[in-house]
Amino acid sequence: MRLLPLCCVVLALLAGCAPGHGLPPLPPGAVGEYRLGPGDSVHLTTFGQKQLTGAFRVGANGAIAVPLLGEVHAAGLTPAELQAAVAAGLKRKNLLQDPNVAAEVVEYRPIFVLGEVNKPGQYP
Repeated sequence: MRLLPLCCVVLALLAGCAPGHGLPPLPPGAVGEYRLGPGDSVHLTTFGQKQLTGAFRVGANGAIAVPLLGEVHAAGLTPAELQAAVAAGLKRKNLLQDPNVAAEVVEYRPIFVLGEVNKPGQYP
């Protein structure tokens, strides 16, 4: 019977020695739209233009290669900003007068989990 109170005291003392004890809490995460990065795969639909529609992967240089348009910078842009950039490029090069472009992320870049975890590595 005397061991139970002693165990409680020892556990209470050890709880104060846990890693990270006494650190301030993390600030709430910033909520915002997803920003594209190298490794993401996006599907661009240019309505009425099959040759300008398809899946494109953001390369290591942060760009996608769009037929007739060439490289379009995508890293750091939201899907809505990318579709606006592609539409502006098509209009600027006089390829289409009023392009209607939609962009959707179809595959997200992998994340990497490192440190003291059960399964470190790359995850989709």
